[in-house]
Amino acid sequence: MEISKGKVPTHIHLMNPLITALHGLGGSATIEEIYLKVLELIALPDDVVNTPHPGAGNLTEIEYRLAWARTYLKKFGLLENSARGVWSFASTASHVTEVDPLEVQRAVQKQPARHKAEHSEHSEDVLDEGPDEILSWREHLLRVITTQWIHPHSSD
Repeated sequence: MEISKGKVPTHIHLMNPLITALHGLGGSATIEEIYLKVLELIALPDDVVNTPHPGAGNLTEIEYRLAWARTYLKKFGLLENSARGVWSFASTASHVTEVDPLEVQRAVQKQPARHKAEHSEHSEDVLDEGPDEILSWREHLLRVITTQWIHPHSSD
């Protein structure tokens, strides 16, 4: 799968560069380290790298799509991440050097959605809007807002 110059690569096109970057970083790295290594590997022009992602705070489009690539690879069982924002290969996947991104996408999309009982009606809509690492702050914010709305004086 070739990445077109002048266009922001999709999460599908970023999966293998992400895997290569993680191997190059010793199998474990922060989001920032992975991002910088992927940029080094795929050598995109500055205007593409600096394209902002609408609605995702201060993320660029490439950062947002890399987040999706990490999320897909995690759900596929290749990557793991800790609460500290460090990503690494799953213990059974450290030998993997390349994937068929379309196979990863198909497998992840076939996985059952999170059970409704785990989340309120309101949070479920938010949960499907972005990659896992972006959702965590959204879930937290939603819980804070919901708690304050339901129990407005709970902090008193």
